[in-house]
Amino acid sequence: MSQHPTTTQGQGRTWLRACALALPFLTLLFGACSRQLNTPSSRTWQAFLTQYNVLYNAREAYETTYQTAFEAVSEDYALRLPIDPLLPSAQGTSPSTLRFTRTIEKARKAIEEHSITRKPPRPPHWRSDPKAVRLQEKTEYNPALSEAWLLIARSQLYGGDLTAAHTTLLDLLRRYATEPQVRDVARLYLARLYTLRGQLFEAEEELTHVRRGKGEVLRHEPLLYHTAAAELALARGADAIALQHLDTLVGKEPSALQRARLHFLRGQILEAQGARQKARTAFAQAERVSPLPALELAAQLRTLSLAPQPDKGIRPLRRLSRLHRYAPHRSAIYLALAEASLRSGQRDEARTALRQCIDSAQRQSTTVAEAYARLGLLALEDKRYPEAAEAFDKAYPLLPAQHPDYPTVERLRPGLLQLSPYARTAHRTDSLLRLASLPTPVLYHYIDSLIAQRADADKKKERLKTEVILPFGSASSSAANKSAGSYFDSPEQIALGRTAFRQRWGMRPLTDDWNRSQRTGSLVPSPAPQQPEGDSLSLSTSSADAPDRASYLRDLPLTPTARTAMSDTLAGALFAMASILDASLERLDEVGALYARLLREFPHFALREEVAYRQLLLALRTGSDAEAEGLRLSYLRNFPSSPRAHLLRSPDMRHTLTALATRSTQLYDTAYEAYRSGDLRQSRHTLTQLDSLPYHDDELRPKALLLTALTEVQSGNEARLRDQLETFIQQYPQAELMPYVTHLLTGLRAGRKLTTAPTLHHSIASEGIDTTATDSLTSPFTPLQRGEVPSLVLLYPEGSSPRHEVYFALMSFIYSTFTQWMLRVSPLPAESGLAGYVIEGFPTVSDLTTFRQRASAPTGLLSTLPTGTLLLPLSAANRPLLTSQTLPAYRTFLGE
Repeated sequence: MSQHPTTTQGQGRTWLRACALALPFLTLLFGACSRQLNTPSSRTWQAFLTQYNVLYNAREAYETTYQTAFEAVSEDYALRLPIDPLLPSAQGTSPSTLRFTRTIEKARKAIEEHSITRKPPRPPHWRSDPKAVRLQEKTEYNPALSEAWLLIARSQLYGGDLTAAHTTLLDLLRRYATEPQVRDVARLYLARLYTLRGQLFEAEEELTHVRRGKGEVLRHEPLLYHTAAAELALARGADAIALQHLDTLVGKEPSALQRARLHFLRGQILEAQGARQKARTAFAQAERVSPLPALELAAQLRTLSLAPQPDKGIRPLRRLSRLHRYAPHRSAIYLALAEASLRSGQRDEARTALRQCIDSAQRQSTTVAEAYARLGLLALEDKRYPEAAEAFDKAYPLLPAQHPDYPTVERLRPGLLQLSPYARTAHRTDSLLRLASLPTPVLYHYIDSLIAQRADADKKKERLKTEVILPFGSASSSAANKSAGSYFDSPEQIALGRTAFRQRWGMRPLTDDWNRSQRTGSLVPSPAPQQPEGDSLSLSTSSADAPDRASYLRDLPLTPTARTAMSDTLAGALFAMASILDASLERLDEVGALYARLLREFPHFALREEVAYRQLLLALRTGSDAEAEGLRLSYLRNFPSSPRAHLLRSPDMRHTLTALATRSTQLYDTAYEAYRSGDLRQSRHTLTQLDSLPYHDDELRPKALLLTALTEVQSGNEARLRDQLETFIQQYPQAELMPYVTHLLTGLRAGRKLTTAPTLHHSIASEGIDTTATDSLTSPFTPLQRGEVPSLVLLYPEGSSPRHEVYFALMSFIYSTFTQWMLRVSPLPAESGLAGYVIEGFPTVSDLTTFRQRASAPTGLLSTLPTGTLLLPLSAANRPLLTSQTLPAYRTFLGE
């Protein structure tokens, strides 16, 4: 049997024949999978190409950029951590903070090259098939491109371009309206964006839409849902709800670093709620899980500071402060040590730790601000007001607004800054008076001890001049500097170095003087360091002079005249301190102690009667009726001829005082309205009546005095005007009207003429004096308090529409638009003279703003009510002041 040999030519012909047969099949296949056609095969093929080509590159670029930024973020663990550390930076930074450029380019390329928008063929009777109807309603048929759109939206969100992200997410809702899974994911990101913007009502609406999906989103995107819900709950202040979502997130989070952050956040929330043991457990879990040393240390510090027995946490914290690897975080360690010392009652050790916290800080951080705030509170408790004022003043610019200590510092700082100079004056004059009252031998012995201390300090200073110029750690340095490690790792050596530098060079400002030749000289000397508290004498001679007894005795009030003058100065300072402690700081116990001291130690004080009267009012305010009765009898016994004596003899004294307060307010309002209308004679007459009252509110006194001064303009009595303005500055140096009075008096001193009385409608700006501040400062309405959520008041023209129709329109609008909250609606009282309703129960100010915006829309509530209807915010303090007569003033107060 013969065999035919296989040749190369035969093999080539076979291959050509196979290609010729396969070519039509391949052409048909690729043509059927083109994105120009919309068939199941084309959709599958285009989705395959998208997933494993362009979209894969976009996904990898996004993950790389996000993970790199997530691991590089630096957080302040003294503040409450955000759930996502990259989102808070998106609102306050430029869109180029996180660069997702490659992600957006690849995602858009995937959309451009693989989008299928052509409608598929319609089978017969397709309208009766729900599946076919949904297929025809779609606008994008490539199932892989939903991820591309979401990548673009997420990149824009984390990149800080919130407007573009908002537009992309709304477009996603439109494109994928028939696909619940994609639509819910877009709504969740939209809710996070609204929360970031502060639009909490809109965020709640998006989450409500998602929850209607019968749990689909919890199966597909549980992490995203709980993240969005927790962020919204934290923004609303609903920490208990946020904890429920955080507990779920911790169990599902795959990243160890994010899991540790969530544990730390749980600990912060639980600690704020007072659940110290649960918070300690959460911090311990964060310490165990964290791969980041800084977070691990922060969690360890919180765990130690929350120990059930604070003494047991002090020793480990001291050990941590000596470890070299924690040198960059030593400031936080000392702060935790101070907190543990405070809880164990060791106040002196806590002060030392707080100062070490400040000294060891490598930058001005929140930790330093918190240390200053703690020092300020300790000083305030010890009544060391100048020290407290200085500490709060240093803490205020460093504290973020979201820090828990910020409201306290913001509230106390202004009053303490006002109080500080009077406290210094009182301390110095009191010390000098006490020293002057000592027997001569005792006084001389004390002065000799001060001279000896000065001589020892000079000798130590001369010795340090030769020591501190040598390198630390050298053989000639002191033994205290010979410690292991670097000099900058030892707080003790840093403190020694700072002390030696100050003793040699003085309290120089911390500035860079390397390029000193290009700096201009200053004739203003640097402030001298503050003297410590206690009985001490300042040295009158210069530092180069040798101190002697005469230089110290020169400052003492050794004559009766000098003692009387200094005693009057001390009494005036104590009276000013009591006024500030009462009005600005509301420390009533300390006010009462100062009043008692003024009455006990200064029998010839010019304002003794005023002190006794204020002490009586203070007892009435605090509810000490028995004490108030004793003070009333004492006042009648000591000041029987006072105009207030008749008032205090009244059996119903409390009711009489309340009636007088109301009467004084009415008289001032009448005088002010007469002044604004140009009737200065009536204004002066009413002010005279006000001045004749035995009692009127302390807050009205500076306003009444200023108004009395301004009424002198029409009579042309400039000398009287200036005298009254000078009196205002002397009697009320801390009044809120002081800037206006100072500006007015400065203009008069400069020779400017005030020819017409300033009113709301007439400004004398041409004469260089601005009077518009008067109307705003004398307004009876008060601004919104920090953290207060006001109500809304709906006012409509009386008689323009039946009352029940307005009520029906209001309730219909609430029930159809705002179903998330339980809003309370009540009518305005008839005595206000206004027709309308008060709407209460808004969770946040943002929700109230949303309500006003939607009600004012062209199709909103106000469009269905009579013309002239108003919807205004109204705080609890301003509600009783709003009447038909004060409505114009209130609208001016709101700036509407």
